[in-house]
Amino acid sequence: MNALWSSLHSMGPLLRCLPSDTWKAEEVGGVANWRITIKIIRAPSLDGWARFFANSARVKKLDLDIGAAGDPSVAQLRTLRMYMPPSSSPFSGLRSLVLRRVVVAAVAYIPIFLNPRLEVFSMLDPDSDVLCSTLGFLGDQCSGLRELAISGWVAEAVTLIPHFKNLRKIASTMPLNTSTIISHVATSTYLTCLNAVAPRMVGPHNFLPFLERHVKARRQLSARVSAHTGYIAE
Repeated sequence: MNALWSSLHSMGPLLRCLPSDTWKAEEVGGVANWRITIKIIRAPSLDGWARFFANSARVKKLDLDIGAAGDPSVAQLRTLRMYMPPSSSPFSGLRSLVLRRVVVAAVAYIPIFLNPRLEVFSMLDPDSDVLCSTLGFLGDQCSGLRELAISGWVAEAVTLIPHFKNLRKIASTMPLNTSTIISHVATSTYLTCLNAVAPRMVGPHNFLPFLERHVKARRQLSARVSAHTGYIAE
């Protein structure tokens, strides 16, 4: 049973664990993006959450596409948060969380997925407001976070990196092109690995010496600089 629930790419299987009279399946989208989504139609009783919580606690890796065309939708998350018992921590066993295409309206519900033992967090294509708000939640609730993979860092978000006391690895698929950004990255106390993209028109061979000058005091830090774009995962 634990293996069955260890990795999820949708909230659908968990929502189907709620009593059958509390949700319904709906067909949404057009020909190109047709899918079935689960809509909660009434609040489950306290006992009605038992199977949902038992299985959500088994999830170790969650990879979700949140947005107008994603699963779960913002409406799903809003309803889930509204009906969920207070002080619930449904994903207490989660160790790796990947969020894709998060819209601003969904940010308030990200804490549903967080816990102090989360180790790896990845976010793809966030805008500045989404990224800064999300990192704020992570800093407050995920004290054990060890790896951050963000497709595009912005200066405002990088200033939050020192809040993560146990961070070991940072990956970015957008250029780290200012000394301010590099300096904040280098202040992370336990950081041992940095995967970065060289600024445009510079290239990795010219950028690596620049990077090394800013982290030369950090002998334990290994850096990999790439000229490529795309998601970094090792």
